[in-house]
Amino acid sequence: MSKGKTLEVDFKALAEEERKRKFQEVKQAGEHKHEVEKVNNIMGSNAGAGSGDFHMYRNSRRVELDRLARIEREAKEAEREQAFAKQREELQKRDAERTAKRAAQRRKKKERKKGKAASEGRAAQSPTGEGSSAAGHGDSAPLNLDPGVKGSDGEPGDGASGDDDDDAAPDAKRQALSE
Repeated sequence: MSKGKTLEVDFKALAEEERKRKFQEVKQAGEHKHEVEKVNNIMGSNAGAGSGDFHMYRNSRRVELDRLARIEREAKEAEREQAFAKQREELQKRDAERTAKRAAQRRKKKERKKGKAASEGRAAQSPTGEGSSAAGHGDSAPLNLDPGVKGSDGEPGDGASGDDDDDAAPDAKRQALSE
């Protein structure tokens, strides 16, 4: 370098270029949000406590205690919700088991009733002409004497095939009420 020439650097231009470069990097990375760092403990540079320091301390303490209380409240609420969900699931499971058990009992009762009605129908067709002891009381299904209707055994006559129990039960009740 020669004696008369000095190198001058434009720091403002360099700073502007650096700022633009960083902005482009952030824009390309997709980070548009800026994180704000909250400073909780603001104290002056002079020694000793000023008149407002206690009030700032008290406010920051209150904010921190409120935050901790909110965290505890949310934890308790989550625990309660979890316990409720568990209890609800257990109750639903128990109710489903009870429902299935009772449905099975109803099915068995219906099957027994079908078996009883079918056996009474066969007894009423016996060659001696005598029906079962319950046949005369109106509790059994009414006999279908139409010769075109076939029963469960494939023979024409009674029509007591077990599929007619839904229709037979109301007829039996009507007969019982009319007597």
